Amino acid sequence: MIHFNLFSKRTESPKAFGYFLIAFGALFFIFASVVFIKQEVFKKNAIQTSGVVVENVKSESSTGYKTRYSYFDESGKEYFNTSSSSSNPPEYEVGTEIVVYYSKDNPAKSIYKSSTVTLITVLFFVLGIVSVIIGVILYIFNKDKEIVWEDSGLIAWAKNKKSKTIE
Repeated sequence: MIHFNLFSKRTESPKAFGYFLIAFGALFFIFASVVFIKQEVFKKNAIQTSGVVVENVKSESSTGYKTRYSYFDESGKEYFNTSSSSSNPPEYEVGTEIVVYYSKDNPAKSIYKSSTVTLITVLFFVLGIVSVIIGVILYIFNKDKEIVWEDSGLIAWAKNKKSKTIE
């Protein structure tokens, strides 16, 4: 019998699952923190202005729409930018006035106040925290138990072959 998952190891240990949830939750929490901090640092060092949604562009990599917007810098020069995130349905209707933050050093670089990005960031924070809490609880209640791995795939085949040649 051929196994497609050649390097897998499997366990049903709650302690191992606790480790997984802690790592999974930490990654989600770190991702959300990085996104939040990057946005807040950019906003702190940017100039706030108003912009207008000019188009909802169909995203090439998903079924969502990216917001294309325009804004003016302090000198009156108009800029156009497209969001990096997408949503379906589009986040804003064409013609909607939005809050835009643009770089003092490079006015062509901007972000806008996005409820989609805020929602995703909050969701990742919550998922991260809940996963870590559940993982810690599983670890605490199972800390004295041993993790028993069940070999499968190539690892089990190699062990089986090695034990047959030794006999």
